[in-house]
Amino acid sequence: PATVAAIRPRGLRDLLAERLAELHEESRLAADIEAFGRAGAPDDRVSRTVREQYEDSPYPRWTSTLLPEAGSLRRSLGAYFAAPELAFFDAPFRVLIAGCGTGEQLVHAACGYGPNARVDGIDLSRASLAYAHRKTRQIGLGKTTLRQADILALEGTTERWDVIESVGVLHHMAEPFTGWRILTEALKPGGLMYVGLYSAVAREPIRKMRECLAEQGLGDDSATIRRIRRALLTAPEGSPERELARSADFNTTSNVRDLLFHRHEAPVTIEEIARFTADHGLEFRGFDLRPHIADAFTRHFGAGADSRDLALWSDFERDNPTAFDGMFLFWCRKIP
Repeated sequence: PATVAAIRPRGLRDLLAERLAELHEESRLAADIEAFGRAGAPDDRVSRTVREQYEDSPYPRWTSTLLPEAGSLRRSLGAYFAAPELAFFDAPFRVLIAGCGTGEQLVHAACGYGPNARVDGIDLSRASLAYAHRKTRQIGLGKTTLRQADILALEGTTERWDVIESVGVLHHMAEPFTGWRILTEALKPGGLMYVGLYSAVAREPIRKMRECLAEQGLGDDSATIRRIRRALLTAPEGSPERELARSADFNTTSNVRDLLFHRHEAPVTIEEIARFTADHGLEFRGFDLRPHIADAFTRHFGAGADSRDLALWSDFERDNPTAFDGMFLFWCRKIP
């Protein structure tokens, strides 16, 4: 405390004091987080490596967020599902955020699904969960639980959820489709699933950048990341390197570590998504898109084109490789 009190300017001193207090609270909260199965010592090598990254660098370190209106998700889901398919909202139901990280998605879900929803969050990283625990307490959310767990540890569980969300998680597993299968088995018949998976097409420039950095033998320490950020900012306008500087993940070291130095990522194709849904009893119900992309799809294929036809979307992405902003986000439903 005495060292912090001596720091000048005052604004920096106050910021550091606040962050140290938060870290102290997170350390205390971490001890209360329950483990699910063998979460404390995952058997999978990739799971262990990814957990280590997020223990050292929880992602994202969000400070504030816009909370959705209570129950508003039911209205927005009407674009993907018929009213009878959403009738379960009228009674208590369960939602799982698989790979909840630092909790921003979990907070949105707890508000957006409304008072009938009990929202569970699981994540490999206890440090990330402690951050999430602090933020949910700060916001005053009820009906949420946090457990440390590898998605692989859910295999064979008797727990079932009405809705499962897993965004930005499966592609960091050794076998993304194994993780997705396990989540599908934990979803109730007729249940809804929201998935986010890296696009192999859209991530190609980042893949090349990652390979280049790996060939140079660069670590992922903060000093190296700052040096890489400076280099990207001075790259020629219009180059793939300069475009990375416009990424939402460019402005903090933990975000750049996730963007360019992640310990493991396995992007997928739309064709692979189509095969998985067909083989595992899931109905693809549509991509979560920016409006101008949906309009471009209609212009490309005509007003009668089926927006749930993944073969059409594969063709569209081939001609528009940045359409999905690097990640497919979509809803599907488990066939009863």
